[in-house]
Amino acid sequence: MSTTDQTEDSTDELSPPPATAGWERFSDDDSTICTYWRKGSTHVSGAYTCLTLSESRAGNLSLHVTNYDEFGNRKSGHQITQRRRKHKNWIWDLATDHMKEYPAAEGFDERPALPTKVGPWTATSTEYRLTRWEHNSEPIALELTQSGRRSGHSFSTRYFDIVYQSTDGEPWTVATDIPSTSAYQIATHILETIEAPVTTLSDTTEHLRELDGIGSVRGRILVALGVTTKKAVRAATRAEAGDCPHPVNRHHSRAVAKRTTEATLSTD
Repeated sequence: MSTTDQTEDSTDELSPPPATAGWERFSDDDSTICTYWRKGSTHVSGAYTCLTLSESRAGNLSLHVTNYDEFGNRKSGHQITQRRRKHKNWIWDLATDHMKEYPAAEGFDERPALPTKVGPWTATSTEYRLTRWEHNSEPIALELTQSGRRSGHSFSTRYFDIVYQSTDGEPWTVATDIPSTSAYQIATHILETIEAPVTTLSDTTEHLRELDGIGSVRGRILVALGVTTKKAVRAATRAEAGDCPHPVNRHHSRAVAKRTTEATLSTD
């Protein structure tokens, strides 16, 4: 084997560019040469971007970019280029140019991940198709269960049902067929709002029942959605009608609006 071939086959000769323009380099796994992260994304539902340099067994270097939401769900991605290792300097320049073209929106601290602990709730399952949080001291749980997948331009979107599990083990499905980012936003809102079993929040449920069209069942479901005041019910219902911004997101507003009637907004 020639000296040139030995150089091209040696990963020791690879010197990835330093992080720049707010992108941060993180520890790499065995499948990558280096990985860069930034806060900010070109995807409408994205919040972070990852730039990855990897090498195949055939000796090709690949530069990929992937967009993630704030919970670590992949939203889109594509391969920017693939070249033989002898073109590594050209690829390093391309990686640097990409980071400069898309600078970080703000300082980057850590990679996006699912919320494993929110208030008195702790995640007990973070499987691909099921995320489950359990209350630390009460027999209640909140689950995101994958209900489907739909193909997109570069990545398919996963959809989830949101299920609150009551103290008696009865599952209450509070929202269905929600895209992944919105589903985790709703779940986080619920976890941040509910600190006790819904069945024990009788005063809150009765408060919501003062609205026309809200009975005991609808009242409990609204509380399980993290809606605990008449003002919050009106805000989400008006948002669904297009009259104001969504308090959480449009899918949450729609789930709330499904539990109300035309008379609800007119109630004092």
